[in-house]
Amino acid sequence: MYTMDSFFQSALFTPAQFPLFVHKDRLSVNYTVLTHWHEEVEILYFISGEAKAICNQKVLHCHPGDVLFIGSFMFHSLERIVETCEYHTLSVGLEMFRAFGTVSDGMPAFCLTSDAQVVCAIDAVVNEFCSRDTDYQAVVEAQLVTAYAYIRRLARDLPESIATKRQVNQFSNIRLVLNYINDHFTEKITMNELCQIARLSPSRFSTVFKNYTGRSVVDHINMMRCQYARTLFLTGNYSVTECAERAGYNNM
Repeated sequence: MYTMDSFFQSALFTPAQFPLFVHKDRLSVNYTVLTHWHEEVEILYFISGEAKAICNQKVLHCHPGDVLFIGSFMFHSLERIVETCEYHTLSVGLEMFRAFGTVSDGMPAFCLTSDAQVVCAIDAVVNEFCSRDTDYQAVVEAQLVTAYAYIRRLARDLPESIATKRQVNQFSNIRLVLNYINDHFTEKITMNELCQIARLSPSRFSTVFKNYTGRSVVDHINMMRCQYARTLFLTGNYSVTECAERAGYNNM
C-alpha cells in the first residue's frame, strides 16, 4: 500500500544525532504540502514568493523574510499563492527547548512573524547549519533558544496561537480521520465512515475538517489521489487510465 508523505511524520534524525535538520523546499504547481503533523517543532523561513499556510484553523499569508513557527503535533498545510515559493524548513527536536520546561509549558501552536530579532536568529541557524564550521552546534542551539524565547513572547499576545482544550480534542479526532484517509484513499470512502471516526455530525464534521485542513473532504481526497496518480505516471510503468484507477478515481 502506498503511503503519502504527509499526515504524521517521524523525526529526520535519531536520538544520538544533533536534533536539527535544515533543508530548502520549493512550492510549485507540482508540489503542495497537505495537512500533516509531527512531534518535532517546524520552523519555516521564507525566501521568495508567497504562500498560504493553515495552522490551528488560522489562515496565514507568508512573505519573503517571514518566519513561521509550528508547534509540536500541530496540524499545518502549505500551498503557493504565486507561481513558486521557496523557503527553508527547520525540523527541531523538542530537547532543543528543554530550558523552557515541558512541551505543554507555553509552547505556541503557531506564530508567524517578521520580527527582526527572530529573523536574524533563524537566518544565523540556517547559515551555521549549512556551513558546519567549528562549534556550529553550540551556535545553532544558542540562536534557536533566542528565537524561541522571542516567539513565545510574541505568541503571548496572540490568543489564537495557543491551542484550547477543545481544539486539542478535535486534533485527536481529525488525526484519526486523516490516518484513515491515508490508508484507504484509493478505495471508496463514505462520509458516514469519517463522521463516525471523528464522532461528529455530518454538518459539523465538514466544517471542522475544512477549518483544520483548508479543504473539503472531497477536495482533500482528490488531491491525494491526484498526487499518487502523478507519482505512478512518472514511473513510466502505467498508462493514464491505469494511474487513475489505481489512485481510486473509479471509487468517486
